[in-house]
Amino acid sequence: MIIKPKHAIILAKWTQRKETNARISKDEYNFNLTYRGSRDGFNISTMRSKCNGQGACILVIKIKENGTIIGGYNPLGWSYRNNNNGYNNGYGYNYNQYYWGNTTESFIFSLGDGKDLKKFKISRVTSPSNATYDLNYNNINMTLNFGNSDLVINGTNGSCNQSHYESSILDVNNFSIEEMEIFKFY
Repeated sequence: MIIKPKHAIILAKWTQRKETNARISKDEYNFNLTYRGSRDGFNISTMRSKCNGQGACILVIKIKENGTIIGGYNPLGWSYRNNNNGYNNGYGYNYNQYYWGNTTESFIFSLGDGKDLKKFKISRVTSPSNATYDLNYNNINMTLNFGNSDLVINGTNGSCNQSHYESSILDVNNFSIEEMEIFKFY
């Protein structure tokens, strides 16, 4: 509902570190809708159950205030645990229940209003050991979190504060979510 096929092609190219104008075959990628906010609800438990263990995924958000399309790519996927120690799937762990995802392939992006290719922006992770972040401690549950501040989604609200990625993808720090979709990407 948020992106068109031309956007999916650009996102697929970015996952492969190809330029926006590079040729790519449709057979090189698949987007499988795992979660949609308007269909599945914006609560944390539902989002986690739909995304848990799905593998590499692309998050796409339409911002309520201005219609801007933003999101992120998590090649590790989202794997939530319920205060269990000993978890490992590319993520480091410790006993305070916060987990950093370590990858060089993660990125966040802005497609602007989705119409002008010149306004598209990609921001790759600069600190691979801080690519994604998950917190499950004292009932504080960040839903989807890139860099612990670069792109944080919690229900119908979000924030962007550049820290572990190349640059900020928005001119504002806080926003409301009109729609959100998460695609299993392979």
